[in-house]
Amino acid sequence: MYLGSSLRVLLLQLAGWLALCWPACVGAQTTEAAVAAPAEITGLVVARSSGGFLGISSEGPILRVAFYDQDKRPIPADVVRVVARWNDGRAKRAVLAAESAGVFVSAAVLSPPFKYMGVIVLVRGDEEAATESYPLNFNLLVRPASPPVPGGSS
Repeated sequence: MYLGSSLRVLLLQLAGWLALCWPACVGAQTTEAAVAAPAEITGLVVARSSGGFLGISSEGPILRVAFYDQDKRPIPADVVRVVARWNDGRAKRAVLAAESAGVFVSAAVLSPPFKYMGVIVLVRGDEEAATESYPLNFNLLVRPASPPVPGGSS
């Protein structure tokens, strides 16, 4: 009987140890799986020359530029100003305002049809020499909200 009670105590200790350690072990595996899953960038993905990515998207007439790291996770912007320039028959320019730490948005400045090219300029500081620029096809940003209905009026 003495051997049976010590075995019972040993099993209870083992069960208590597993109850304490199990959530940490399972949580570590879940966290590793979540980190391994690639994040998704909204809009047109542009690889930056300084590392990381830009997510450039359009919400109707509004242009949005978001910053992402090497793993495509949102990060705070390392620039102070984002400028968009394009020519849709007239030369236009928009300075995007910081919406949050890593997102810049324009006022409602884009006008259809979006069949023009432009450039996005990132300014790091007060020095104009500290810039990055990326060409941009605005037609790639704007997609119809839903496909046209067959037989619908145009």
